[in-house]
Amino acid sequence: MSCPETRDRLHAYFDDELDAERRATFEEHLRLCPECTRELETQQTLRAGLREPSFRHTAPVGLEERIRSALRPAAPAARLRPRLPPALAAAAALLIGVGIGSVGTYYGAPRLAAVDPSRDVLDSHVRSLLGDNLIDIKSSDGHTVKPWLASRLDFSLPVQDFAEQGFPLRGGRLDFVDRHTAAVLVYDRGKHHINLFVWPSDDGDSEVRKVSRRGYTLLHWTRGGLSFWAASDVNADDLWAFVRLVQAE
Repeated sequence: MSCPETRDRLHAYFDDELDAERRATFEEHLRLCPECTRELETQQTLRAGLREPSFRHTAPVGLEERIRSALRPAAPAARLRPRLPPALAAAAALLIGVGIGSVGTYYGAPRLAAVDPSRDVLDSHVRSLLGDNLIDIKSSDGHTVKPWLASRLDFSLPVQDFAEQGFPLRGGRLDFVDRHTAAVLVYDRGKHHINLFVWPSDDGDSEVRKVSRRGYTLLHWTRGGLSFWAASDVNADDLWAFVRLVQAE
């Protein structure tokens, strides 16, 4: 990494550790520095990969019972403490360290901390504004965008153009957010972009919740088995107006 900004500030930016002034300065630098942009995308791709379900391994069926049986005390008449075979002893030590009560335990990798979905959504939104990452399917026609997304997802979502209300549809893309494959619909408001993230949810319907991060506004709600996140740097009133249009459909 030859760019000094990459060495000195990129990781602090990626971990949301810069103050507002330094963040704004670095984001301006990103627009002009392809090296930092590539490195940021590499870090984001790495973090998304670490959240893949493939990192979770399930203990073999019966392992817990075999270990519990091996740990049971000997009968009083024996007066001897049973010795575990080396393989079971190693497995027991491992399970005692991580907790034998869980079936879906991580082995060989640290347990990842719970991730705040709003951070993932905002990272994806910012990443989409860098380079040519904003749109996979360019069209203002919902009948074009919806089947393109549906053919690549295991769920269906409403796709509407709100050009008459001042929020024209530009297209859509696929993304990986909060450990979900998400559909993202892209709208314009003047010179600003609005990303509408959608993925399945087991939660019941909820009211809209607002989150503010790094100068961006995110509005989140669930409805009809889907989780919605609208993200933009457009003013909050416009974003609320956009969300009301989406909910009215």
